[in-house]
Amino acid sequence: MDILNYNVSVRVVLDVLKDFLFTIWLILPVYISNAAPVILAKLGYTRSPIDFGRNFIDGRRIFGSHKTIEGFLFGTFAGGFIAILQHAINYLFHVEGIYTSIMDAFTKGLVMGISALTGDLISSFIKRRMGLKEGSEAPLIDQLGFILFAIFIILVLDLLPLPSKVLLIPLVILTVILHKATNYLAYKVGLKHVPW
Repeated sequence: MDILNYNVSVRVVLDVLKDFLFTIWLILPVYISNAAPVILAKLGYTRSPIDFGRNFIDGRRIFGSHKTIEGFLFGTFAGGFIAILQHAINYLFHVEGIYTSIMDAFTKGLVMGISALTGDLISSFIKRRMGLKEGSEAPLIDQLGFILFAIFIILVLDLLPLPSKVLLIPLVILTVILHKATNYLAYKVGLKHVPW
């Protein structure tokens, strides 16, 4: 009886882990879209601030010069192309129910990209209202803006076949850890000027 209970427990844990990894796989375009503008900035192709250098009614910049039109577009299309790559991999491994076609993958990837980058803009807007300078650290605001807004859009539009909405909670927690780790790595390899 103990062996049976052990086997059932192991199977449940493995099923939850499998669903969690699948959720990360589904959300991958969100992560890629959020990271892509950093690479473009390092290459020197981000010159046009998305707020056109304007200030808000409080006299501070709306978003700041680090949030650019080029970065937003590059990040958005990165999400679309990653979704196409996912569709190809899913097709090769006979995984069904994620994207119905290349166009469906590209469109959903674009939506995920736009939602991630919009969430990031919201974070920047909040940071400017708090009087924080561009590039300054705002714990949790920096890590959660893009993922929370993207998850909101995914749920509202029913964009992806999420195995369980409950798994989004550990996904958000993992995102905070991953965001800190990847930003530190980007800093160490010279992609970012600050480790956050």
